[in-house]
Amino acid sequence: MSSRPDPREVYRRLRRAVKLRRQRFTTLEAGQDIFAKAVATILSQNTNDENSIAAYQELSRNLEVTPESMLRIGLEELENLIRRAGLQRQKARAIKNLAKKVVEELDGDLARLAEMDTEEAREWLLGIEGIGKKTADIILINLGHPTFPVDTHISRITCRLGITDSRRYDEVSKAWIEALDPSQYHDAHLRLIAFGRTVCTSRNPRCGDCVLNDICRYYSEDGQGCKA
Repeated sequence: MSSRPDPREVYRRLRRAVKLRRQRFTTLEAGQDIFAKAVATILSQNTNDENSIAAYQELSRNLEVTPESMLRIGLEELENLIRRAGLQRQKARAIKNLAKKVVEELDGDLARLAEMDTEEAREWLLGIEGIGKKTADIILINLGHPTFPVDTHISRITCRLGITDSRRYDEVSKAWIEALDPSQYHDAHLRLIAFGRTVCTSRNPRCGDCVLNDICRYYSEDGQGCKA
């Protein structure tokens, strides 16, 4: 293909083709509280929705998901409650690290990050052991900051289409941030994830059913595109 697809055109098509109301996203299980959403996001790292949602539900059945309660509970007990999500030792420590910093520096209210500059808030989160770029950006976008979180689905789709030449987080995120309006970031993020789960899957993608196949490098090159 001689030119790169326009992310704005990709988003326009996905808005028509992808329905979100039946999709399950782990952070939605946590309701509106931003700290609970952050915990749900940590649990979703390196696992599937079924396991991360089950782990969050087990946790919330046993105690209130607040910074204070995460600090009070013993590390081993927390690990047992979130075991279904996998990597429970690392995730329990990340949750406790986040809770400690929220209590000590934000008076127990993670939503205060909304008052910070986006880069300042992002650096604050990335300074917590166990919090990476995707988790930080998901927290921030839920607070209204103009970030574009990238998961494995989004990086795969973006690179397959030819919007980027690699799946590197910063490159993929930047491509969407520069093309779309900030008011579209969250919706585009969710639709790309849904599309990656149902059509542009890692194995055996449904290219014949894809609304983007006429502008997709991966399809035009018979599945040989995006090896990065």
